[in-house]
Amino acid sequence: MRVFLVGLGLGFYMNLLGWLGNNLLLGAGWDAAGALISTEVRLPYSPLARELITLAPDFIYGLAMAWLYAQTSDRSIQFSFKFAAVFWTATVGVVYLAIVNSRFLPVDIAVQTTLLALAIGLPIVFALPRLLPPRR
Repeated sequence: MRVFLVGLGLGFYMNLLGWLGNNLLLGAGWDAAGALISTEVRLPYSPLARELITLAPDFIYGLAMAWLYAQTSDRSIQFSFKFAAVFWTATVGVVYLAIVNSRFLPVDIAVQTTLLALAIGLPIVFALPRLLPPRR
């Protein structure tokens, strides 16, 4: 149960800071990127459904991160850095590289968002060993 709650907490934390960063710090860049999108695209679901779909990945990442980390025996800060680096690369770095490569997003906002995700992830490195200490 603790792993589940930590995972949900991490997901909430990533969603909250991601939303704040993308809207307050990077809002102009996202607005410019949105202006490049064709207005002919009609999504088959409501704005509320789109918002929920937007929030889902960080909750999934939070749950996966907590579960994977809880399976490890090394809960040191050094391992936590390695773990977070691999996790960030697989979930953020690769995704934004693919998005830029497919020309769905301008490279500048993709790089800025990737760096924002890195900044959001750094406190998690220090939080994981405290939130999920080894079993005694």
